[in-house]
Amino acid sequence: MALTIVVPITAVGVTVVNLIGNEAEERSFDRLQQATLSAEAILLDDKDEVNRLADAVAADSRLAAAISAGAEALEQTLPRIVREGDLDIAIVEDGTGEILARARTTPRFATGIAVPTDEELLGAQVEDRAVLAGAQLAEGGTLLVGRWLDAQSLDRVARAPGIALTLVDGRSVLASTQGLGRLPPRLGAGPFEARFGTGERLAYASEVPRLGLTVLATSVPPTGQDRANLILLFGGLLFVLTVLIVLVGYVVSGLVTGPVEDLVEAALAVSRGDLTQRVDVAGDVELATLGRAFNQMTDNLREYVEQLEQSRREFQTAIARLGDVLVSTHDLGGIIDVVLEACALTLGANKAVFYERVALPARVRASAVNEGDVPAVELNGTGVAGAAARQLMPIVHPGNAELAPEEPAVEAAVAVPVVVENRLEGVLALYGRVAGGTFRTDDINTLQTLGRQAEVAIGNVYLHDETRRQARTDGMTGLWNRREFELRCRDAVREASRFGESFGVILVDIDDFKQVNDRFDHSTGDAALIWLAERLSDATREIDVVARWGGEEFIVLLPRAGLEETAAVAERVRSYIAREPMRDGEKVLPLTVSIGFACHPHDGTSADELFRAADTALGRAKRMGKNRVEQARPTEGVEV
Repeated sequence: MALTIVVPITAVGVTVVNLIGNEAEERSFDRLQQATLSAEAILLDDKDEVNRLADAVAADSRLAAAISAGAEALEQTLPRIVREGDLDIAIVEDGTGEILARARTTPRFATGIAVPTDEELLGAQVEDRAVLAGAQLAEGGTLLVGRWLDAQSLDRVARAPGIALTLVDGRSVLASTQGLGRLPPRLGAGPFEARFGTGERLAYASEVPRLGLTVLATSVPPTGQDRANLILLFGGLLFVLTVLIVLVGYVVSGLVTGPVEDLVEAALAVSRGDLTQRVDVAGDVELATLGRAFNQMTDNLREYVEQLEQSRREFQTAIARLGDVLVSTHDLGGIIDVVLEACALTLGANKAVFYERVALPARVRASAVNEGDVPAVELNGTGVAGAAARQLMPIVHPGNAELAPEEPAVEAAVAVPVVVENRLEGVLALYGRVAGGTFRTDDINTLQTLGRQAEVAIGNVYLHDETRRQARTDGMTGLWNRREFELRCRDAVREASRFGESFGVILVDIDDFKQVNDRFDHSTGDAALIWLAERLSDATREIDVVARWGGEEFIVLLPRAGLEETAAVAERVRSYIAREPMRDGEKVLPLTVSIGFACHPHDGTSADELFRAADTALGRAKRMGKNRVEQARPTEGVEV
């Protein structure tokens, strides 16, 4: 009779061991899916970023100047622009299709993958080898820029330890962070386990939209150590239970046959995965105790499995939302909020807090929380979050740091630094666990992975903001460029027309600027332009808009300024510049400017009319001897 009880209960134990052991494999698949989502997001962001960089490089004044200067200047300038834009490819063609200059890095493709020629890149015949974007040049011709889809691209996103990333084109390995050898026959989307050239691996494949490639994340299967430990644990429990059953069987074997058979049937049902089974608590004290223990075991198992399923669903939802946010937004606050939500859901934390960097090396302040109000906490190298900022490594409590008095008083906490381009940006910290207990090593690894997602997203936001700033400013002087000034001026026209206000436009030109370049060199001319930009900024108000109009011409917008105020500012600018010469090392250059100005609505009611009126007045100032200010005349800015 003892064997009839022990055998099915052993089967239950083996089933439970398999259920919990399989959880390690499922968590591995979740990490692989997360790695492919991260790779997809960054590769697609690369495609959008290359499109933006194509327009930014095409509008770069340095490129225009190099094209005008000739092939040698273009060959020197193009590689520098490529490095600054973090690009791999740049090709300039003239209007006839002739290549004027090129700048390319060597891709790290897999063995056997041919490196595309310039002609193949220009003909868009290798869109699965590089992310490409083209733009028209103002001087005529076209510009093609791009980034290779190679191992270097994967290295930027392959941060999860133990996971290899591979780009697959059909059946060909394009690039990989780790040699996998021969691919398996099947590479369908989703999770699978297959034999590669290097052995058995867990894998997750996902097609990247708009690129026509497949991202393949692989890792070695989890070791059997955890399963072995569980088998030993359940083996010990089953041994104790077996001894107990044998003793009870010898004493009351004749009285317990019926209840024991019910228990056996229920145990067999549980071994088949039916965790809803319960047995009647009847019979003598021993049988009743055994029945209650069996029911408690099935209840605990059912609750544990439900928690695992709920945790997996929440994790997948949080990762999917995180991937969507990383692809679709450049809102830094929104990105941090969704990262905090993903951290709290994935690791079952009571509270997730993001600490922003206040001052280097380790002063941080709480700036976001997953729910509730942001706590008024500022740390300087103390507590769990402060120690993570100071040491730039994961910190866990209890473990290698104590909580600061300002931090939440919890039994367990963990924090990891968020570092972008070798600079501390903040700290991700979790406090308390919903289910109790401490944060384990795999929890720290998961938090680091989510932290790296935040690092990538923050870096993309900074790059996006820098690209937008470069598109709106002059690369040499740092002032607003002509396009941005025209937009500001048109806004000023609308505001002035709506509220009946006036504003002034001052056009400034350096007198005899050509002689500066002829007498010295172009670097001195560049220094003169930068010097004049600084003088203009010093001589105007903070609300005034100062821009480089083109060449040696600058322009200033004076909000809510009438004729008298505009004339006074123009004369102040002229005298301020003429007051003392420019000094460039040992060179002393007396510089003067000629100025023409116009006012809205006296000299025109549109931006174009005001520009023409100020330009005509500037030309009159030049003809009348230079180093003077001339006011527009009412009909000068209007075409007849």
